[in-house]
This record gives sequence, structure tokens and C-alpha cells, in this order.
Amino acid sequence: MAKKEGKVNLSGLGGWLILLIINLFFMGIAFVVSGVIDIVLLFRGKFMVFVWLSLLFAILISFSSIYSIILAFSKKKKFIKWMRITLWIYIIDGLVMLILGFEKSYSNVIRIVLISIISLIYLSKSIRVKNTFIR
Repeated sequence: MAKKEGKVNLSGLGGWLILLIINLFFMGIAFVVSGVIDIVLLFRGKFMVFVWLSLLFAILISFSSIYSIILAFSKKKKFIKWMRITLWIYIIDGLVMLILGFEKSYSNVIRIVLISIISLIYLSKSIRVKNTFIR
């Protein structure tokens, strides 16, 4: 890291940003697995609203997670937009499942919302994110 006018010039995929990307990776894997399970349930004749909603969110979050990771490692400016989209879909998924009664754990939804909001704030305030993806 080079010093610039007395301040550290942060850039690249390091620090808290790499933790965000690692979380995105595991979130993508979890939702791919969830999607596969939902497809198996559909083929076994379980045409419940929950399965369809779960499959929809699994597809959306898997796609946006994988695409965001590709953009992150390519250091494309669109990474920030797609990461925000992924986090908002994740929040909506948790809230919809809770409201419809498919998610029984309030603590799980609170965790989803808090982690996503902290990540959204980090994306908008981080010097590393701005130096890596905006400038």
C-alpha cells in the first residue's frame, strides 16, 4: 500500500472486501444447493408455494452472486451495483419467507437483514471499494 498525502491508499480485493466476497461465494453455493433441492421436490410432486418461491429466490441469488464474484475479480464498476442487488434480494427473501410463515426463526431473518445492511453501508462508505471499482 502506497502512502498518498499522509493517508493510506487502499485498493484491491483485500481487507473487509475479501470477506464480503467470500460470504458472497458461500451464499451462492448455499442457494445453488437450495435450488437443486427445490427442483428435486418439484419432480417428486411437491408443488407448494414455498417450493416455488424458494426456487425463485435460489435462482436469483445464485445468479447474482456468481455474476457479482466474476465482476469483483474483474474489478468492474458494475460489481457494486450487482452486489447491492444480491444483498437486497437476500433481504427480501428472508422477509418474504418470514411474513408468509415459511421461515420460523426471527433470529435468522434478523441476521440476514443486519449482515446485508452492514454490507450495503460498507459498499457505500469504503475507500477500498471506491479505489478498486470507481476510480
